[in-house]
Amino acid sequence: MAAYFQSRCGLPQCVGAIDGSHIPILAPQDCHSDYFNQKGWHSIILQGVVDGRGLFWSVFTGMPGSLHDARVLRLSTLWELVDHGCLFPECTSNIGGVDAGFYILGDSAYALQSWLMKPFPDTGRLTAGQQVYNWKISRARVVVENAFRRLKDRWRCLLKRNDSDVSLVKSMVLACRALHNLCETHGEEYNNKWSHTVQGTRSLANAELLLADPELLLADPELLLADMQLLLANAELLLACTLPLLQFLALKFPVEVCLPLI
Repeated sequence: MAAYFQSRCGLPQCVGAIDGSHIPILAPQDCHSDYFNQKGWHSIILQGVVDGRGLFWSVFTGMPGSLHDARVLRLSTLWELVDHGCLFPECTSNIGGVDAGFYILGDSAYALQSWLMKPFPDTGRLTAGQQVYNWKISRARVVVENAFRRLKDRWRCLLKRNDSDVSLVKSMVLACRALHNLCETHGEEYNNKWSHTVQGTRSLANAELLLADPELLLADPELLLADMQLLLANAELLLACTLPLLQFLALKFPVEVCLPLI
């Protein structure tokens, strides 16, 4: 794994990239507010680490959507393995006069660790070397973003709200991850057109969320009203949403209607 990252991105000793992704769910009856994420809907978090080819070698899922990525990492089995010294073998390489062990790449959401590298904060005063480093980190991390995209493009059940019990959703996510690795390993066809409909699928899912809970409209209007053209094209869903939405707005923002006297 390290050789692949070094040859492709010029990052010696790098063995993976980590990121998190939200999986939409129906609000659980217990502690439902914990699952309400910053995007304005309920979810569980899928944390994944991939190698240079986009294969997941570590996954952790089921944490409530309100948790920060760094907090999810600390609660994960990955952190536990690091804590016990069981994650990476004792193998170092001299990099710029420093003996560096294996590490993974994270974005600015994660805390810097000896085994987790992240970009320098862009304060506007980065040196040329720091800018090059950030560019290499960003370029290498594309692999985990692409892996999540391909995972959800293939298994669309991860894109729309899942009304199953949270424990079952977790099992479904893990199954999709295993199938993703099988497809990628065996060179199964991936159609780039699949990703073109992801935003549209999310818009339809947002409309379904709005139908279930109109209060979400106030929480994140941009999220729920994205891609209205697609929603208008789906007449059945549009009709289903219109009346509940109008009723909600009438109750939320009552106005007096004055009819002219004739």
